[in-house]
Amino acid sequence: MVEMLSEETHKVFPFVKDKVIVDFVNGLDVANELNAKSKNRFGLGARILDGISGQSAMRQTNMNDHMINGLEACRQLMHELSDDIEKHSAAIIRINHSLQSTQQSVAKLAHYTAEFKNEFREFASNTQQQFSDLQYELSSTKRLVLADQQLSRLMDKWSAGGFNDLSPISRTYAVIDALNWGAFGERMRLDGDSKDFIEHLKNKLLIQLNKDLNIQEPSIGILKEDWIHHSEKVKPELLETLEFQGDWCLNAPDAFATTLLATQPLLEEYKPLVPNIPTVERVVKYLVSDSFAESEYVH
Repeated sequence: MVEMLSEETHKVFPFVKDKVIVDFVNGLDVANELNAKSKNRFGLGARILDGISGQSAMRQTNMNDHMINGLEACRQLMHELSDDIEKHSAAIIRINHSLQSTQQSVAKLAHYTAEFKNEFREFASNTQQQFSDLQYELSSTKRLVLADQQLSRLMDKWSAGGFNDLSPISRTYAVIDALNWGAFGERMRLDGDSKDFIEHLKNKLLIQLNKDLNIQEPSIGILKEDWIHHSEKVKPELLETLEFQGDWCLNAPDAFATTLLATQPLLEEYKPLVPNIPTVERVVKYLVSDSFAESEYVH
């Protein structure tokens, strides 16, 4: 398989492939926008799919070829994800959720060939089988253990400097993003008693940010410029991946303004949506609520 991202980027954002698949499947769900979505295939997610399939979007003149190659790439990625079904359970469940409506949309697309539809049905069948296996494997007790382990590993990594190339607000998002796609997020979606777990997460984030920013109280305001200042050593690939992982917030900038600041800091027009001197408490509160909102499947 063609690896599109460096090992260093994968360490910071370990669930990029998961999001690539979910984005592609969700893109099939709106039949009247299918062609428009398919033609816009030059971002990070599209390049990953094209790299896996061995086809360049620039060379694919037939729209059906776009979709078939995308599905084939997703199938290869799903095979990788299934090698560690516990780690990637969130993606498998999200994909299965999206497929419930996507299958109906694809069936209505009369102008798409039988080849594409057969490819899609096979992908859907394989995904649903993995979903069934996942339900069998993970009990609520096991989900709790895995979620707690993931949170501990990520906070230890942060404390050891594993996210230092990113700005304070972006490294906070990177941790939340990994939790959301991993075992922690899976527990939030499947088990009802999430309030205490979320508070535990917020406390962990507050403590680490206080250390990073060298402040004593999370109620102290920090200049917006200091929140979004990245290390001089940060690589463009890491920033592009950050933008990709948080691009769902562009669907509702007013609602997800803090995540917008964390992941799309170059979009100057949205900066006024966040106060000029946000506190640590505010940043943690909104980053967590943005990613763990009830409307989870929108991203």
